[in-house]
Amino acid sequence: MISLNSKSGLIPINSCWNANSDQADSVARFYLPVIEINMMAGRKPETQKNLIKALFQNIGSQLLISPVDVEITIKEQAPYQWGFRGMTGDEANDLKYKIKV
Repeated sequence: MISLNSKSGLIPINSCWNANSDQADSVARFYLPVIEINMMAGRKPETQKNLIKALFQNIGSQLLISPVDVEITIKEQAPYQWGFRGMTGDEANDLKYKIKV
């Protein structure tokens, strides 16, 4: 698979992270990872910040993608806005994990 590059033509997909400096701007526009996390409301800001920082660290060390090239967004919804196991989140009293951490 290939991608378009405005300066030099085509860049193989597997080379996008290794583009040279004159290609970097146009490559970056197409290949910046965006991570969107949906979770039930209730987790403390510090818990959410720790999750984001852990993701940045692991993405950098495991995928060799610089954290400055990644966008992470956490979206919270009230428990009644979640549906699973045939009920809404506010009806689930037997969860094996804590929400308010």
